[in-house]
Amino acid sequence: MNYRRLFLLALLHVKLLIPIPFFYSPERITSFESIITVRKDASLEVKETISVISTGDQIKKGIFRAIPIKYGITRIPLSVKKIKRDGKLAKYDTAYHNGFIYIYVRDKEKLLPPGKYTFEITYETERQLGFFKNYNELAWNVTGAFSFPIDKVIAQIILPSDIPHDKIRLTAYTGYQGERGKNFQAYILENNICQFETTRPFKPKENITIVAIWPKGYINEPSDLTPRYLLSDYFELIFFLAAILMLLLFFIIVKFSLRDHYHHVIIPRFKAPEGMFPGKITFLTKHAYTNSAFTADIVNMAVLEMLKIEQGPSYRLLKEKPKHVPNEYKKAYATLFRTSNKLALRDINARVIENARNKIKEEAEKDYKNYINPRKGFVIAGTVLGILLAIIFYFLWGEQLTESILFIFTILSLFIFIIIPYYVFNKFFKTYTPEGNKLFDEIQGFKMFLNATEKDRLAMTSAPERTPQQYERFLPFAIALGVEKNWTKQFAPIFEQLKREGKPYQPNWYLGSNFQTIHLSRSFGTLFRSTLMKSSIRPGSFSSFGGRGSSGSGGGGGGGGGC
Repeated sequence: MNYRRLFLLALLHVKLLIPIPFFYSPERITSFESIITVRKDASLEVKETISVISTGDQIKKGIFRAIPIKYGITRIPLSVKKIKRDGKLAKYDTAYHNGFIYIYVRDKEKLLPPGKYTFEITYETERQLGFFKNYNELAWNVTGAFSFPIDKVIAQIILPSDIPHDKIRLTAYTGYQGERGKNFQAYILENNICQFETTRPFKPKENITIVAIWPKGYINEPSDLTPRYLLSDYFELIFFLAAILMLLLFFIIVKFSLRDHYHHVIIPRFKAPEGMFPGKITFLTKHAYTNSAFTADIVNMAVLEMLKIEQGPSYRLLKEKPKHVPNEYKKAYATLFRTSNKLALRDINARVIENARNKIKEEAEKDYKNYINPRKGFVIAGTVLGILLAIIFYFLWGEQLTESILFIFTILSLFIFIIIPYYVFNKFFKTYTPEGNKLFDEIQGFKMFLNATEKDRLAMTSAPERTPQQYERFLPFAIALGVEKNWTKQFAPIFEQLKREGKPYQPNWYLGSNFQTIHLSRSFGTLFRSTLMKSSIRPGSFSSFGGRGSSGSGGGGGGGGGC
């Protein structure tokens, strides 16, 4: 027996049992019928009847319909009313992405066997009509860019019956997006039913846009300023502003509830609080060890005769032989002069300077928790509020963004709703413990003395006599508290008098001409920022070498495919 002949014969019988369209034809839409009813209130009811041939290729569980519902900031209301498959109510689900609503007519749990199916999608929509000076218009993209060929499209626009029959004008455009083909027939039936039919099959992505024009006065023209339209169009912006306002309100309420922790009667003090050095004072008042604090501590080392500051093309620190090195400066002092008795404040020594700065910072941070009440409950509550707002904002807008800007949007959301609120709440919701309050008041009293004007000083009955020695002693604290300018002004008459006497003021710890504390402070701050930044750059980060048509106009459109 010839088995090969038997096999071919069996295959032929199988082939004959399968309907020819499924065996040879690709998946296609055999008929796309759409009925668009224009209501007096300018809303539309749309019923689409889509007949397809499925082979299980793309149409596995059903079909989907994509319809645009957002143009710029304008959001188009659309609600699904009824979904059927082969005349029976069918399961469906919807999704939103990039300004489209996706209607999936399917049962997620079941596959459709190959065959013929008819899907009915009925929905209502608004804001689809054009209201012009002398006429109204509906331009409706019937099919959108479906991914299947379409054999026949029939569409009807049903206008209110009181519109004069002879005042209605019809046209249409066929083809790919932007084309203005005329492969259609259009005519007006009884009861103002405007019918359009295609005169050739469509390839995938080809479509038809139908247009009906009629005189004004027969349809109620809605205003874009209608509250619900305004809320719809600007919802994200309104939510964004409301979210920011909510965070600000939360911040204000908490600050108001903590006001008693900040307002105290401050009395001038004529010395620094016991056991406080400049950097620690800065850390307690600003909750950070700043470059100004480091500058103040370097100057304080000089005042304590631990080093001298030499002015030149670049500043240099010269090691001295101090009688005593305070505990807070021991590690930093040893770090600065570990390999030499001289240290140039240049990029090459950035790592040494950074290490010394960190040593003092560690000392400044000691006992910090004893003085500060971080109010973590408020910080956590504010941060959680920001996270919730960010999540809501992401779901409101994120699904409408293209992938190219979704990353930027996410980063901005993180900053606006999470990182910035956390920073603000963490920084400003800190209050002091009773011990911290006492110390803070002493620091503010000392700052009041350092920042005093001549008139203020005269009102301080027990203020100490001004001498160059007093100026130098408290200069580091003035730098740390940001009042070195006013502190220096208090001594200007004394320095002028010394200059007239031929003995211009020059600190023993400063080697150079033209000593100016403001210049010194600014130079140090700029230099330290620069060197610290450069010391943190990873080697190798930079190279050393050289320095209207079809599918375009009106409502409707979108497309669809298998799912």
